[in-house]
Amino acid sequence: MKFQKLFFVCVALILAMSLTGNVYAEKPSELMEIPEFASADAEARLAWINQKLDSGEWTSRNISGDVMTRFIMDVLAQEDSAVAQMNKYGEIRKNYEKLVNTYDLEKYLAMKYIAEAPEAKAADIKGKAKIIHQLHKQGVLSWPGIADVLKGILALHLATSEEFQAMTPLQQVEYLAAMDGQNIVGNLTSASFTKGVAAEWMSNTPADEQEGVFNQINSSADFFTRSTIRNGYRD
Repeated sequence: MKFQKLFFVCVALILAMSLTGNVYAEKPSELMEIPEFASADAEARLAWINQKLDSGEWTSRNISGDVMTRFIMDVLAQEDSAVAQMNKYGEIRKNYEKLVNTYDLEKYLAMKYIAEAPEAKAADIKGKAKIIHQLHKQGVLSWPGIADVLKGILALHLATSEEFQAMTPLQQVEYLAAMDGQNIVGNLTSASFTKGVAAEWMSNTPADEQEGVFNQINSSADFFTRSTIRNGYRD
C-alpha cells in the first residue's frame, strides 16, 4: 500500500514538472506563431520580450538563455564589425534591462572584440584584460559573462611574464593587488591567483615564522586574499 502511494506521488510530481515545463517553455517556433511578434523586426522583438518580462506577464522561466541568445544575435548579426556588435549589445542591455541573461554570448563577443577591435589587437595581454574590464565597468558586459574571460587572460599573462615569475611572493602579492587601481582587472579576478601565491608562501614558511608572513599579506593583499589566508591559517 505504501509503495502504491509513493508510486502515485512520484507520477504526480513528474506530471506536474512536465506541465510546468510546457507552460514556461517558449520556443522560437511558438513565438513566431504570435502575429505581433512575427511581423516585428529583430530589435522590436527584443522590446516585445522585454515588455512581457517587465510587466510580470512573463518570468525568466518563460524564455531560456538559448532562445534569448538567438533573438539578440538576430540583431547583432546585422552589424558589420566586432566593435559595432559590442556597441549594439551595450545598447540592447541598456534599453531592455529585463531580458534574460546570455552569459556565453558575452564571452563570445568579448573574444571577438579582442580579436578584431584595433585597440585590443594592438594591446599587450594586460591591455586586453583592461579593455574587457572597462567594458564591464561601463555596463556593456556583465561580471558573470566575462569573469572567466578575464581570469583566462590574466592566467596567460602571469604564466608568460618572466618579470612576474622572477618576483618574490610579496612582490607577486603586491603586483596582483595593484591591478585593481590600474583598472586592469578587479580584485575579485586577481584574488583567484593572489590566494594561491599567499597560501604557498605561508605553507613554505615554518610555523613559528608564519605570523610575520601573515602580517605582510594582511597589509599588502586584497580583501578576498586576506580573508582566505586568515580562514585557512589563523582560524
